[in-house]
Amino acid sequence: EEIEKQLPELQKGSYNYKNATLTESQTTAPPLLNDASLITLMETCGKDIQDEELKEALKGKGIGTSATRGGIIKELVDGEYIERKGKTLLPTKLGFEVIKSLNGQKILSAELTGEWESAITDIENGKGNPEEFRENIKSFAYEITQQIKSSPKLGFNPNETSHGCPQCKKGKLLQNKFYYHCEDDNTCKYKLYKNFRGQNITEKRLSDLLTKGISLSAKCKTQDNK
Repeated sequence: EEIEKQLPELQKGSYNYKNATLTESQTTAPPLLNDASLITLMETCGKDIQDEELKEALKGKGIGTSATRGGIIKELVDGEYIERKGKTLLPTKLGFEVIKSLNGQKILSAELTGEWESAITDIENGKGNPEEFRENIKSFAYEITQQIKSSPKLGFNPNETSHGCPQCKKGKLLQNKFYYHCEDDNTCKYKLYKNFRGQNITEKRLSDLLTKGISLSAKCKTQDNK
């Protein structure tokens, strides 16, 4: 066994030093997340919680389970809260605004997950009231949803572009995951697919097409690959 040893008290003149340097640097931002690193964070969330009881409740649990964490990330991508750039996951404008609207709310902390896990453990051990817990969760979800919906920061349509429809000249041009379309889907029916003849029609290229009539960066191919 290692024996703890006290460092002897140092007296002025009782030791020599070879050299000393002063280095100035700046902290760097943490690396961007990918699927693997995000899943690791979900698995280990709560390790920095100060409350030992809540930390114990989260031990070995984290957010989701090994079977559901991948599905949770997929739901965030499908809901356009985050997007993929290569192997990297990035928050979208909608994702940023939702987080901003919840600033300071407990739902953004691992402590809340710990409290819920602790309450579930009590129910498993016959100490808690499952019906009361369920109603509290429903009430909490309703309040948070109402807060997001009423937030002035979310008073925008995340699918709205800055352009009008080039066909009917009346409606706004909206977008979804696959194409741009007129907000009047009943009578106008204008549609431009984002993947067109081998090219990704980004919002920048869309803007060039609608304002200049041409996008020089989009090298589309004909059906016979020319």
